Amino acid sequence: MAHRGASGYLPEHTLAAYELGLRLGADAFEIDVVPTADGHLVARHENDLTGSTDVAAHPELADRRTIKVIEGVRHMGWFTEDFTLAEIGTLRAREPLPALRSTEHDGQYAVPALPEILTLRAQLAQEMGRPVGLKLEVKSPVHFAGIGHAVEDLLLRDLAAAGMLGPASPVEIMTFDLHHLRLLRERGVENGMVFLVEEDPSRPVPGEAGATYGDLTTPAGLARVRETAQALGPGRHALFTGMPGTPPRRATASLRGRQSSGSAARLLDLSRRKHLPTNGFHARRRPGRARRHGRSRGGIRPRRPRHRHHRPPRPRAGGWCSPVAKPLADGSVMRQP
Repeated sequence: MAHRGASGYLPEHTLAAYELGLRLGADAFEIDVVPTADGHLVARHENDLTGSTDVAAHPELADRRTIKVIEGVRHMGWFTEDFTLAEIGTLRAREPLPALRSTEHDGQYAVPALPEILTLRAQLAQEMGRPVGLKLEVKSPVHFAGIGHAVEDLLLRDLAAAGMLGPASPVEIMTFDLHHLRLLRERGVENGMVFLVEEDPSRPVPGEAGATYGDLTTPAGLARVRETAQALGPGRHALFTGMPGTPPRRATASLRGRQSSGSAARLLDLSRRKHLPTNGFHARRRPGRARRHGRSRGGIRPRRPRHRHHRPPRPRAGGWCSPVAKPLADGSVMRQP
């Protein structure tokens, strides 16, 4: 799965990053959606635009900077729900993790709206002649409902318009808020659904009357989740001991319980956070042995990169890197690199 697109090569959550991820061989790509002031869904990992766009470089938008408390955390910045879709269309994506990834493509790509993403998915599936899945994460629906944005209404409108509703749809809906998935089920949505599990088991699940993520990963809790969702998407530290930012150690009691009881769950995106798995993710099976026959010291075979030197392929004319002119929201024209 191309998580936020090919985000190691291009700014995350841009049409170019999604396309490149699929052309590199991903079976599906993952997006996060948040609402705008005028009722549209756009792709951002969070509703704060500060780190992932050039909004701070727009003096005409300086007065929109504000402080908000979202899910108990205080944020200062510019937020999608305070901008119209046209205003967000004037912004350009930036690399939110400049210390870890290249900023070479900052300022080149727009923030896409959900209908654009659905159109891209359909076009690429047809062109490549294979199924293309879309893992769609709804961000903070309880928070947005509290400020007057019913995200489920916007989501259903866009999915219905694209013909992407139903049990055979390639669009799978994900969120950390089980209540939101339940609302969609009550409205007749039959798409696949994934309940995302926070790494902190003591954290309350929004809309679940004080129940924590730990409560919902017990046998009784999983039975409750199964009434709505078909799969879990846990952070790796929800499965293995160790604090976020450190290598996981061993399976948590919750995971061991699922294994011993024979319970099965399809686990997505084990490295949900920016801390990628290291060799510490695996139990070292041959301590002290020297590297031999391409195996690492721990007996774990290093994963071979899909492309030599990690260089992305250059698609044919019309692909993501072809010099095709694209009109911008302000009427000017930008040429893709």
